[in-house]
Amino acid sequence: MLFRSRVSRLAVAPGAPVRAGSPLADVELPVPVRVTSGGTSVLSFSGTADQQVSVTAPVDGVVAALLAVEGSSVTAGQPLLRLVDPARIRVTAFVSEADVTRVHAGQSAEVTLTSTGDTVTGVVQAVLPPAATATAPVGTADGKVPTTATTYPVYVRVDLRDQVALLGTSAAVRIRVK
Repeated sequence: MLFRSRVSRLAVAPGAPVRAGSPLADVELPVPVRVTSGGTSVLSFSGTADQQVSVTAPVDGVVAALLAVEGSSVTAGQPLLRLVDPARIRVTAFVSEADVTRVHAGQSAEVTLTSTGDTVTGVVQAVLPPAATATAPVGTADGKVPTTATTYPVYVRVDLRDQVALLGTSAAVRIRVK
């Protein structure tokens, strides 16, 4: 049987920097209030501090998103928020089939943040198998004809410690190939 707990307090907001061990939230655990004639415990929330569990940050980072709200019901193991390390942000770029053979882990990349135009340096972490087939117009003698092109996801790691407010923004990526 799965017992549901309740988020009684969120101590952080999106964009907030946190240190390992910092309080993130309090969760109230249900307690048995009576037993049915069949022997099943009926649970409820008592509102006492001894039924509270404090959730703390496992690592230093920045709160990227809240996945629960105060008063919401949660189960054991359910994430309450998303915590990221701004020094290790992963940007996903999509590279065409024609260019993918020139892209390798360890190559340098320039990542331009759409919201500000700022450019940060990144490093290619991995080239993955093709993700999707996209339709793109291609010029021919008789006009534009739709065709398909395979793209490959490429993970680029960037450090946004100095620009934490830009987590989640769109970006344009240029990979330096040899």
